[in-house]
Amino acid sequence: GGAAGMGGPDPDGAARLRSALAPFVGTHSFHNYTVLSKVEGKTERSRRDKLRRHMLSVDVAEETVAGPDGTAWRALTICGQSFLYHQVRRMVGAAVRA
Repeated sequence: GGAAGMGGPDPDGAARLRSALAPFVGTHSFHNYTVLSKVEGKTERSRRDKLRRHMLSVDVAEETVAGPDGTAWRALTICGQSFLYHQVRRMVGAAVRA
């Protein structure tokens, strides 16, 4: 429910996105969320070890903001110790599709 596309409160949409992003919090190998060809290492395991990252928290705004074309935009805050190339974009894309 909510005001998708209009801007304004959309707690159901925020809750769904928050739930889809929750599994990313913690320490994980994010090898599926980057370009593996850019990672150096002699073995697959050594490359995956280099792709371990710690996500501290994810926050999703309850309110949406109407974009210039009328689409709904939502602010996300993702805190982590470091990020991989394309990691955040791919994490959010996977969560939106969930």
